Amino acid sequence: MERVRREYKNTGNMMLAAGIMNLLSAVGWGLGMIFTLFFACLSVFYIIPFVIAIFEIICGSTAAAERPSSNIKLVAILGLISAGLMGNVVSIILEILVLVNLSRPEVEDFYMGRG
Repeated sequence: MERVRREYKNTGNMMLAAGIMNLLSAVGWGLGMIFTLFFACLSVFYIIPFVIAIFEIICGSTAAAERPSSNIKLVAILGLISAGLMGNVVSIILEILVLVNLSRPEVEDFYMGRG
């Protein structure tokens, strides 16, 4: 059980790092598009990755504190999509590692509250 908690905590730390990187990318892309007059109308589309990054930071900090969170896999998938849309390669790698760790049966039992 201690190994599962450690894996879950490491997953939370990776998700927290990916969320912070996605947040910085969303802010950077949004501000960059606001300051270029041609793409100013498209800057609204970076609000969605910004919100996903906030959810990712919340779920990552919950997992880092070793508290079960039933929606962590959904947030990780949304974070992967968001990182892909923004072209954030490091965050994509971290999100893939998070999803690999979350798909293990014993870790899944822990974050769903069954273990």
